[in-house]
Amino acid sequence: MTTSVLLTLGRLPKALEIARAFDSVGCRVIVAEPLRWHVCKPSSSVASSYTVTAPNVDLDRYLRELLDIISQEDIDLVVPISEEAVYVSLLHGRLPSDVRLACPLFEQMDLLNNKLSFADWAIEHNLSVPPTFAAHTDEASELASRKNYVLKPSNGYSGVGVKLRQKGEILDVCEPGLIVQEQIQGRHISSLSLLKNGHDLCTVLYEGRVFADTVAVCSQRIDVLPQISTWIEKFALAGKLTGFFALDFILDDQGIPWVIECNPRVTSGIHFFDNRSTANALLNPDSEDTVTLKPSPARYQWGYSTLTEVWRSVFQPKEFFRKFKELINARDAVWDINDPWPFILMMPMSSEIMWTAMTSSMTLGEVSQLDIAWIPKPEE
Repeated sequence: MTTSVLLTLGRLPKALEIARAFDSVGCRVIVAEPLRWHVCKPSSSVASSYTVTAPNVDLDRYLRELLDIISQEDIDLVVPISEEAVYVSLLHGRLPSDVRLACPLFEQMDLLNNKLSFADWAIEHNLSVPPTFAAHTDEASELASRKNYVLKPSNGYSGVGVKLRQKGEILDVCEPGLIVQEQIQGRHISSLSLLKNGHDLCTVLYEGRVFADTVAVCSQRIDVLPQISTWIEKFALAGKLTGFFALDFILDDQGIPWVIECNPRVTSGIHFFDNRSTANALLNPDSEDTVTLKPSPARYQWGYSTLTEVWRSVFQPKEFFRKFKELINARDAVWDINDPWPFILMMPMSSEIMWTAMTSSMTLGEVSQLDIAWIPKPEE
């Protein structure tokens, strides 16, 4: 009997990567997406797409619609894709007994997704994170007076609301939910890990090469670094974690890895994972089979976005040629000769996101997450 998998988002290239992964092992892939048009919709790897209510518009309705799709399509496995993962984790306890959800319980998702509670939890487990405090506290004011600092939302996304400040600058707390974190200087490295019961099944380390605002649209895989591997091992064991977890590291000049935030979900690092072994690991959580990385290439990009950043730098010759070199040397994450339509139709399939960005002051990254980002209620 064919296994049916529900992906809870379809607008991002990482969703397409996962859809193709499950299709490669013979699964039937269904996508639930608040947008009418998305990059997964024309893919030959996707059997059907449903338009659903956005989770931060009407959460109860969103969850009911997902449950209806799960029942109607005889879904065996639900896989969250991006920021909607925290909402989707609320399905634990509401699913039929034979349906699995590939993410932790809500309590764990919420704790790790929140930048303040994650930092407090990491310190409790002797993991290196920069000093981080709620912005309204005396500790935050003291930190801001003597260190360069970052002011950002504790539940932020896509770099929205992040402000870099110099020591001594007035700490203006004009909205709730802000945190102050010491700025750490060094090499910025991202990781994506697939964990099972506190053990690391597979991890990739990568660095952004071209950015659209704060979002990397072209990334390069890098070799394993022992100090980061040790951090991830301790992190996984401390929480007995299962699922995808992404960490943002700053490696300082002494070689100490500092984690500035955790994203308990898939990121663009998934493009470096081998499709078949990843799909099999998610389908068979009790299997002892290993998960591997693709042997090549070393760089992936969202080609249209990288091209846009190349042209934005046309009057900065050094940056223009650097980005152009990245463009021609990186593989596009969407293009597949056996499934060409998502790449060919990328622009019209992304029209809802692009139009909102063009007619507002918001960035593409902000718009792409606007209706799915986790926004806790005030009482939470």
